[in-house]
Amino acid sequence: MAALQSPVPTAPQPGPASEPVDDVPAYAFNLPPTIMAKIRSEDPEEARQGVNMLLQGAHRASHRLIVNQLRHETMNVIQNYVQQQFAMREVARSIVQDYYGKFSDHNKPELRPIVKQITDAYMNEMGNPSWSEAVRDQIGARVNAWLGQFRTPVPAAPQPAAPMLTPPGNRPSAPTLSGMQAELDDFMKP
Repeated sequence: MAALQSPVPTAPQPGPASEPVDDVPAYAFNLPPTIMAKIRSEDPEEARQGVNMLLQGAHRASHRLIVNQLRHETMNVIQNYVQQQFAMREVARSIVQDYYGKFSDHNKPELRPIVKQITDAYMNEMGNPSWSEAVRDQIGARVNAWLGQFRTPVPAAPQPAAPMLTPPGNRPSAPTLSGMQAELDDFMKP
């Protein structure tokens, strides 16, 4: 039974160049004599037990092999994916630091979506170039141009108004208390 659970793969035989190469090895199983004796037995129940033992051993060996290969492949894929994600995060962090180090006035929460949108548009337009100082400066210039459309021109300093001098004879007379009282009385009349 132990021989069934650990098959020994044989080297694949090279076929003609026109046939696709079969990458599944041809396994050579060494059946224990007890199983062979049961399979060859004239007693149908014993032969059935022998075939059952043979199939169970083959299935267990195949299943174990598949599970081990899947575990190995899955771990490799997961490790590679995690390493790629860490590397991409570090690259992104260095790009962000580079950009906002140069354009610190863009480093505001309300501007980050605009910077991202302009960066994405630039990268798509230019075919996703590698990050460089030139790319950074061109994106920064585009963000500045976008921001420039919302800046209001600073008005010139106001000029002091010319003093209004009126000659003494042309001054309007100041309202008197009695004149104001008369107006209030007229206003309050029903």
